Amino acid sequence: MTRWQVGDVTITAVVEPAHELLVPQDERTTATVLAHDWLAPFVTPDGVLRVTTAAIVLHGDGPLVVVDPWTALDGPDRAAADQRARYERRFDALAAAGVKPDAVDAVVNTHLDGVGSNTVPGDDGDERAAFPNATYYVPRAELAALAAGERPGEVAMNAVHERTTAVDAPLALGDEISIIPARGHRPDHTAVRVTSRGESAYLIGHMFLHPAQMLDPGASLLDEDPATNHRTRLEFLERCEAEHARLIAPLFAPPGGGYVERTGGGWRLAI
Repeated sequence: MTRWQVGDVTITAVVEPAHELLVPQDERTTATVLAHDWLAPFVTPDGVLRVTTAAIVLHGDGPLVVVDPWTALDGPDRAAADQRARYERRFDALAAAGVKPDAVDAVVNTHLDGVGSNTVPGDDGDERAAFPNATYYVPRAELAALAAGERPGEVAMNAVHERTTAVDAPLALGDEISIIPARGHRPDHTAVRVTSRGESAYLIGHMFLHPAQMLDPGASLLDEDPATNHRTRLEFLERCEAEHARLIAPLFAPPGGGYVERTGGGWRLAI
């Protein structure tokens, strides 16, 4: 768990315990990664990329918000015993962060990528809302793709259909939290901006899958529109640098984010 304070808003990244994806690279990329000391928290000692999944909690004077609740890295069988154990670990970690699921007012999905813990299987196997009193915010185009059958891996999201609001960004969720456009990884991908007392942070969804991509913001993996995502990345990196804002991502291994700085021809996170 990592916490940041942005003005009056507390941002908490609740990483799924005991779950990590290790992504080996070719020899050249590994050498590049190991040459940048700032990447050390995000890679193994031999240069393998570490990818985690987190729910990011925003707690300020407005609504209690959860962003991208452990989306991605879903297993194929959500009802299996090992998946149930994953849910228990996730929500135990959420409880340790002081968050009760029924106290959450809003769940923001920057896009759809797996179901994560937006929903959980009930004892009868049917999916139910993991955050029963929350409004779920999902980009409009993502909901349209789901309705058209183009997102079969996210069909369980239909369990929260009646609680879902289609997002046309920008959309304010209060004075301190807003959903903003961040297109490229998906056509209607969004990000979340937190601003309070002159400080700011950006929660970027899957705009970057790993901090190593900051070395070359044009590097594409699993992006539906790489050219647009490249432009979006540059826009957000420059914005974070100019505002001295934190950049936080749910797939980044702990600490999960940092301040953006220029380095040579690329960028880095200053933790």
